[in-house]
Amino acid sequence: MPVLAISGEDDAVCPPSDLESIARNVRDGRHVSLPGRHILNIESAGAFNAALTRHLLE
Repeated sequence: MPVLAISGEDDAVCPPSDLESIARNVRDGRHVSLPGRHILNIESAGAFNAALTRHLLE
């Protein structure tokens, strides 16, 4: 099952490097970093929805 790890560029709780590591260490993993902190579906709603839609359609 493909994995999409989405991080916020300014997230101190779960930094992009953590999500990059997850994506790199699972089969068919991909990482996307978006503007924002921790609640990206609200902070970067358009970019979050676009990334998720692309992932689900692939």
